[in-house]
Amino acid sequence: MTSLEPIDHADEHSTSSDAEITLTTIAQYLVGSRTAILLLAENTRTVWLGLLFVISAGFAREYDGEDLWSEPWHLLLPLVASLVTSLLLFLLVYLLSLRRHANVKNVFMSFRTFLGLYWLTAPLAWLYAIPVERFLSAANSAGVNFWLLGIVALWRVILIIRVITVLFNARIETVLPVVMLFADSVLLLLLAYMPRPILAVMGGVRITDSEMTLATLSFLVHMVGMLAFPFWVIGSFVVFCFRQPAWSYQTSSGEVPRKIPPSVWAVALLSILVWIFILPFTQPEQRLRFQVERALRTGQLQEGVALMRDHRLEEFPPHWDPPPRLGYHERTPPIIDLVEIVAEGPDDWVRHVYLDKFQRQLASDNFWMSSLRDMEDNERLKVLSTVELMLDNELSLTDPESLKNLMFSLAQIGVSDETSWKFPHISDKVRKKAKEIASRLNDVRAIKRD
Repeated sequence: MTSLEPIDHADEHSTSSDAEITLTTIAQYLVGSRTAILLLAENTRTVWLGLLFVISAGFAREYDGEDLWSEPWHLLLPLVASLVTSLLLFLLVYLLSLRRHANVKNVFMSFRTFLGLYWLTAPLAWLYAIPVERFLSAANSAGVNFWLLGIVALWRVILIIRVITVLFNARIETVLPVVMLFADSVLLLLLAYMPRPILAVMGGVRITDSEMTLATLSFLVHMVGMLAFPFWVIGSFVVFCFRQPAWSYQTSSGEVPRKIPPSVWAVALLSILVWIFILPFTQPEQRLRFQVERALRTGQLQEGVALMRDHRLEEFPPHWDPPPRLGYHERTPPIIDLVEIVAEGPDDWVRHVYLDKFQRQLASDNFWMSSLRDMEDNERLKVLSTVELMLDNELSLTDPESLKNLMFSLAQIGVSDETSWKFPHISDKVRKKAKEIASRLNDVRAIKRD
């Protein structure tokens, strides 16, 4: 992928100036064709073609993940993110081009050229539209989606490295460290601020299979990103320190307003219009999900639970996890309040979902020994009352780990003379209720053994 001297590409450059942009040109661009890159770079209309593809990529990313009627701003996220990241990366490359005497005459026009090529990577995001959740398990679909994200991200990085080497007639070793430093920085920033499941060994929380898959993969990617970061820093420092080999800017900064055939515009527009026929099949379930989550997170628990019970689980998005998502350390809405509501209702999928969440919370390593220590007495009583309510409604605890942790914790807070040093502020009322529940659970366990 190392480039040759500018004079060696003179004939190819001249030929590309007279050629026409076709769908084949875009396909060749996506696999790094030098001729396609120069041809697209020299056309002022490339940026508008790329914009249409970015909009279509927004639909591909969000059509089955967000309620676009209530929150249409999700469609703008790829556009905003691409504008910010392309500008930052261009400025970084432009600074390097100054060191390499690239002689970029018009910075604004050069950025527009770069932005158009940056946006033309958007068709790669169509891979996100594959509805893997509809034919794979929760854990497998989470893994496949993660790998699709990785494939698209890596493909884009490699393609942008190729674009820069072609535009500036640069050697790959002078471009790769800088682009990889930028990409690695963006990756680490996203991992730091975007919500993701916490590994059980780190958070002490019993997480689902899909959460475990995401937590493991994101942890591995984070470690690789952290380990690689110093190498990209050192490589970029070395690249910026040297002025040779020199770069030479290869395009006319997008000053050629050639027409793009109607067939290309038609495909770009069709990539947006096609969602008119797809959204009616995916948005109703997203709309329903949004209404439930909004009710639960704004404290309208009764309304949220009632809305869930008015619909079958199949009417919601595949593998949907109603809030709170324990693997993400979400605490809103309070799981105990929800269990109180569902325990007295019908034995349906809603009850099973929240009883399972409650049992996973009870089974967490730090819930009792840490959370109970930090709770006020009224909060401890609420937890115990919820367990008692489950017993009153014959909702037995079926998870062995949850039952073991619960029995251990009840013993801890119920025997004042042996454990008072661990929980010095627990009242006699809490200890009494803990003993009562422990006794009832022992009776249930005895009956099951018989």
